[in-house]
Amino acid sequence: MPTPCPSISTISGSPWRRQDSGGSHRPPTCWPRSTRPSWSTPPRGTAGRGARYAKNCRILVDGLRALGFETLLPDALQAPIIVTVRMPADPKFNFETLYDRLSRRGYVIYPGKLTVADSFRIGCIGRLGEAEMRGVLENIKQILGEMGVTLLSPLRATARAPDLRLRRPSALRTCS
Repeated sequence: MPTPCPSISTISGSPWRRQDSGGSHRPPTCWPRSTRPSWSTPPRGTAGRGARYAKNCRILVDGLRALGFETLLPDALQAPIIVTVRMPADPKFNFETLYDRLSRRGYVIYPGKLTVADSFRIGCIGRLGEAEMRGVLENIKQILGEMGVTLLSPLRATARAPDLRLRRPSALRTCS
């Protein structure tokens, strides 16, 4: 089994050992390779981090939509933590291929486990900035081209659609 890609996740080594022994494991949700953990740099405060996360989210959402992807949540409900993306309907699209190729290039994304839509997720937090957001977008674009994917409209699940009328707490900032 290949060595896991370093990430900014604070996950301990025990889940990797469980995975190596055949146990189940949920991989880290934060994706770019980083050998410098986010806690090694003095933070610019909560407001500074929040602003960076919101900018990361905006770059990611705008870039994914420009590629043709559809995000699960509308902007008004999207928090700047992790973005859920609907799986494309193109039969040439294969999530495992996207995941493996991104991982080899230093980016780790997370498969969505929703009952309302087939999806995957990309994190916006941690020691990430504009360069990492644009980097993952460029790599996704390249990999889609390698796979021959042209139709990025989402698969439509037979499950009920999410109730997007839920009110988010007023303290939760959006990525807009």
